[in-house]
Amino acid sequence: MKDELEKKHNDLGSVEKEADEFLKNSEKKLQDAILKDDEETQATARELLELVDSIAEHKEFMEASIAQRRKELDEAADFIASLASE
Repeated sequence: MKDELEKKHNDLGSVEKEADEFLKNSEKKLQDAILKDDEETQATARELLELVDSIAEHKEFMEASIAQRRKELDEAADFIASLASE
């Protein structure tokens, strides 16, 4: 009976060691996954900010182009109007 209890105690100790090792490995994998996810999130956020900046620059360019075209159109309309009054 005593031998059987010692064997079960040893088996239980072995299972506990395996469970502890599994827990440590799982925690390490979780930390690695979290780190990788954070890095990917930061990289994606940088890409998004670059895209937003690019869109803002393009918007400014288009606004300047449209303003220039409107000015040229107004000048052409004034010129045509002056020809009609001659």
